Amino acid sequence: MARESAVDQFLTELPCLAEPYRARLQGINKTIRLEWGSHVAFIHLEDGSVRVTKSYDEYPSCIIHTKEGVLLGVIRGKTTPMEALLFGNVRVYGDVNLLLNLCSMQ
Repeated sequence: MARESAVDQFLTELPCLAEPYRARLQGINKTIRLEWGSHVAFIHLEDGSVRVTKSYDEYPSCIIHTKEGVLLGVIRGKTTPMEALLFGNVRVYGDVNLLLNLCSMQ
């Protein structure tokens, strides 16, 4: 069986990591498509809760595309989402504020 990557581990833990931010996420009902390399995950912000899936039938509110190394840097706090955006290491289509919400849940 393949070893779980650091990104996959983060995405698995994301619902629990987001729990302290539940009140701040109230009223947000959006889906983020996160693309890194050839991998894709969907992060669903659903009125205070967070859920991660591998597929989604509708068009997401936001698409975030980056390389795995950049994503790991943001997850680990070695770079900020704003730095990644300003240096062109992340492409965002749709609502940019969703990227900031996702990264603040670490």
